[in-house]
Amino acid sequence: MADLKDIEHLLIVIAEDVPVASVTALPELVTTCRNYHLTPDGEERAERVWPSFAVLLRDAGVTVHLRASMPDTLGDVTVIEGSAATVEAVLAGLGDLPPATLVAVALGGGDALPVAESWGPALGAPGTLLLHTPWTSRAWVSDEVCDHTSLIQLCERWTASHGHEARIWLTEWRRRVCGDLVGAVDLGEPVESTDTDGVPARPLPYAPSAEIGTRAGAAVLELTNAGASLGIHLRVEDGGRTTGVTVPASPAARPRTITVPVTTRDGRYDVTVTGPGGFARHLTGELTTSRALEGRLG
Repeated sequence: MADLKDIEHLLIVIAEDVPVASVTALPELVTTCRNYHLTPDGEERAERVWPSFAVLLRDAGVTVHLRASMPDTLGDVTVIEGSAATVEAVLAGLGDLPPATLVAVALGGGDALPVAESWGPALGAPGTLLLHTPWTSRAWVSDEVCDHTSLIQLCERWTASHGHEARIWLTEWRRRVCGDLVGAVDLGEPVESTDTDGVPARPLPYAPSAEIGTRAGAAVLELTNAGASLGIHLRVEDGGRTTGVTVPASPAARPRTITVPVTTRDGRYDVTVTGPGGFARHLTGELTTSRALEGRLG
């Protein structure tokens, strides 16, 4: 079984204008990250975020290439703002890359649910991220919420595994919601997990629960994410509104509860909560009773 430190090169191709459906050279042995989100409008990914991080990487002794096309040789970290041709070349030439290369290709198009808080911040539109390592021996899916800053966080974890320190400033909310993809990367370890459709799935860093309680005689939704390593963004529908709420990770021994007001009609409530990994809870009842009609976490 390999470790992050066994990876020698990171090749990141960000081609968010290229629809995943248009790519004809999709390899079979990849992890498909279905909850990738495109860069939000107005965020200067190519102009500011990655160049700023590249400075930190170079200060840590990491060789970085920021390119618009595939270079002749790879740096320790190579980031390409690529076209459809670049994507096809990289995915069709995986066998020609140095043997210890992790490849990440970010594409447009996908089925990720919106991630937006009622108080403002939001991730971009649905996209698809493909991950491949030399140890990938089967097709996987991952439902970890991620975006291009997740690729930065992966770089941070990788440089740390090599004894370097390179950490860029990201908002607390971004780090709480977007994972670092370490669990999504196939390093050849045995993983026995499937999604709700029975497809081999990478493990998820979430442990959500949802129940109905009362506060001052009113129904409230009680959300926890205890024993998890990453905050989870949940969508709450109660017939009167749809609310996005992020439930931070908390220790299993001391779970933190987030409460959300619930709309009631004639003393009854009907609430649906959904989130990554097929998490779903449908809670109905009266203020004095509650029952979970369905629930699953793939």
